Amino acid sequence: MAGVTVAWPVTRFTLLSAITKLRINHRKLPEASYHRLETIDVEEALLSDDDTAIDLTDDLALFKEGGRSTVSSSPSPWPRLHWWLRLSCYLGLASFGLYAYATFENARDFEYRPQLNEAVLHPRGSGYGKGEKVFIAAMFHRNEDVLPFWIEQMNRVIHWIGTDNVYVSVLESYSNDTSAELLDKWNQQLETMGVSQRRILTRDTSVVRPKLMTTDIHRMEFLVATRNRVLEPLETLEGYDRLLFRCACEQLPLYSIHSSIFQ
Repeated sequence: MAGVTVAWPVTRFTLLSAITKLRINHRKLPEASYHRLETIDVEEALLSDDDTAIDLTDDLALFKEGGRSTVSSSPSPWPRLHWWLRLSCYLGLASFGLYAYATFENARDFEYRPQLNEAVLHPRGSGYGKGEKVFIAAMFHRNEDVLPFWIEQMNRVIHWIGTDNVYVSVLESYSNDTSAELLDKWNQQLETMGVSQRRILTRDTSVVRPKLMTTDIHRMEFLVATRNRVLEPLETLEGYDRLLFRCACEQLPLYSIHSSIFQ
């Protein structure tokens, strides 16, 4: 959010400044770019000496405006150069704000990064933690925007806990996006990682979804039934020390995922 706060006002101000400058330069010349000649009576000048007539003829050939003539002079390049320098500065600030937004990390997001990187580089079945058995459970519905990040971080967490120390139970239901496909691919990744204890249910319709999810009662009844479906393996499993559960909420902060296994 800090990046958005910086980027949007700067970008908006830059665009408005550019449009305003272009309009001014298009409609109006700088005052220093022209000057008015002295008003001369045309007939009187023609009847005077030849030098005056020649000067007047030259002036009229350039510009003629109601008895007055103007001579245009080249505008100074410094105002335009100054404007381009300001525009470059504003664009630089806007780019920095967008970069800060795209790369923003919470101060606690990289607190456990060295330990997790070590576990990913040198995976082992027993893991690097305390040897605890962890039951990882999650339920998803139309979460294609969240899943890539969540899957990546959970792979890191599983490497730390140890592939022999986890059970992964995931349920996806009634999604009309690519959530099911993403979880199917993750199921294959878990197979490659050596996570043998897992249950990944996609496109599940065993829990009937209410036609209207606007009322709290119907919504909560559906979510509770779906949660119980995800936790079904615990009815027959024993020896698990910790439950790591993700409900149908939005993306969690990175540090909340990592800190749950380091406590």
